[in-house]
Amino acid sequence: MNWKDALADRSSIPIIAGPTASGKTELGIKLAERLDGEIISADSRQIYRGMTIGTSTPVNPPVPYHMTGFLDPNERFSAMKFARIARNLIEDILARGKLPIIVGGTGLYIKALTEGFFEGPAEFPQIREELEKRRNKGEKLYKLLEKLDPETAERVHPNDLIRIQRALEVSIATGKPISAWQKEGNYQKLEYPTKLFGMSIPRKKLYERINSRVITMINSGWIEETRRLLNNGYSRDDPGICSLGYPQIIDYIEGKEELDSIISAIQKKTRNYAKRQITWFRKASRIIWVEPADAIENIIRECRLAV
Repeated sequence: MNWKDALADRSSIPIIAGPTASGKTELGIKLAERLDGEIISADSRQIYRGMTIGTSTPVNPPVPYHMTGFLDPNERFSAMKFARIARNLIEDILARGKLPIIVGGTGLYIKALTEGFFEGPAEFPQIREELEKRRNKGEKLYKLLEKLDPETAERVHPNDLIRIQRALEVSIATGKPISAWQKEGNYQKLEYPTKLFGMSIPRKKLYERINSRVITMINSGWIEETRRLLNNGYSRDDPGICSLGYPQIIDYIEGKEELDSIISAIQKKTRNYAKRQITWFRKASRIIWVEPADAIENIIRECRLAV
């Protein structure tokens, strides 16, 4: 099928979202296999190389899986950059007669892709440097963000220091929160129609899956993966490594915490992260919640993808 013509006529690009450990990846792969599609990952953690275990990045997936493992852990990335790359990938995938399928749990990435992105005011190096100093002293930048820009704080993870610092930088330098700048910006929407689907899974079952997956990840070599990153010169302050789980494992490697203690901490932090993801997507307009058992058929029907 010529998917580009189909999108112009009646079909929509499917976006599979939802909390971590909800089965998004598995569903996306099955859908891509059925419809001759290719996946674009919308996950702000899977973009980093050398972090396959800790970010649950698919290894040797049976379908093309884009935007994973292409950045070093000390490199910065943004929703704006994601949207630009993803839009180019969509064009490339369609040009090859394939169906692009977006899969991921990073709401900001999905929003930037579908609704357009905000470039914002220029960077302010002096303020950024001062924020870096405060961060290195252990000051709670997230608490400051909650005070200066509660709207942004609500949708940014407390561990996402890159976005926290950028939001604070803009608020301090301009006297106006970045959330206000974003509302005033000019956005260019994706030219192709999309439909957003959320993985619906009972909270108790989701938390059980999270707890089990953390243990599986530890047993699969997450500690060794983290040790390799440290041996390669990366640190807990790098954009990739300061994310979920790695700081706790570094505490264990450095002898600051026991293994059982960090496992419990990672499980709790991951559950809290999933809760925030659920809150984000529940606020998304026009999201369609699907049960895993009949998700593929529902997505095909809603997006009018029947071959």
